[in-house]
Amino acid sequence: MLFQGRRIAASLAVALVGMICLNLHADNSAPATRPTGPLADDAQTQAVHAVLARVIGTTLLHNGFSDTWQCFQFQSSASAAGDHSFKNYDDLNNAVDQIRKDWKLKYNAELEIGPDNQTTIFSDGFDVFRGNLGDTVILASEKVKPGDGAAAPNDDSNLTPPDDHRATVYTAAAGGIPASTLNLANSDDSASVWKIVLPSGVTPDSLHDSLVRHLNTLHDEKANWPDDQNEAYRVLSREVLSAVSETPGVADGQSNDGTP
Repeated sequence: MLFQGRRIAASLAVALVGMICLNLHADNSAPATRPTGPLADDAQTQAVHAVLARVIGTTLLHNGFSDTWQCFQFQSSASAAGDHSFKNYDDLNNAVDQIRKDWKLKYNAELEIGPDNQTTIFSDGFDVFRGNLGDTVILASEKVKPGDGAAAPNDDSNLTPPDDHRATVYTAAAGGIPASTLNLANSDDSASVWKIVLPSGVTPDSLHDSLVRHLNTLHDEKANWPDDQNEAYRVLSREVLSAVSETPGVADGQSNDGTP
């Protein structure tokens, strides 16, 4: 099976690390089996597919990382407002450039993910569910303001966004790439614009490092890329979304090494 041997060894290494770093990224950990619903409607599914395509498409562009970063929001306002500086990520650009070169050689076509092919790519193995299956994000537009008559001052009942403002993407395991989940949210102001919700404390560096690891694995296995280009797009998409879902966060007020 595609990538299977490499990923079994990688899983053993991850398990050893996990004994030290329990719940490192539990916010978006994948369930053992496919969730049971309810599935999102067509409009919500298409809107979620659009942000998935944007994340994957910009990730796979030279110098596209800053655009990728705009597709995310965080589980706390402090993390979202953090000072996120962007470095010249040459190693990520090198990985992207190599994959694009190899893609052109194998499929005689440019690597493109967007409105023209996102429905086809995400038609198999990328299920969109209403609501968040894990921890939910509190949207600013949903918070109770002082003086609102909708709830008592200590009533948190409508701090949780309704399901039409939340979604979960479950990416099925395939080709040795494990299943993953991502939580998404929108807002009343932009109901058609969705963003992927990342754990608090995720930084450009931590996301960059995760993407580089996964893209290098993808490149190392280029001899096993599917002959069917659409299926290859699905492999690539699973790899990028897995990288995003595995990116650990840290508590607000701490650095990535756990120090205040």
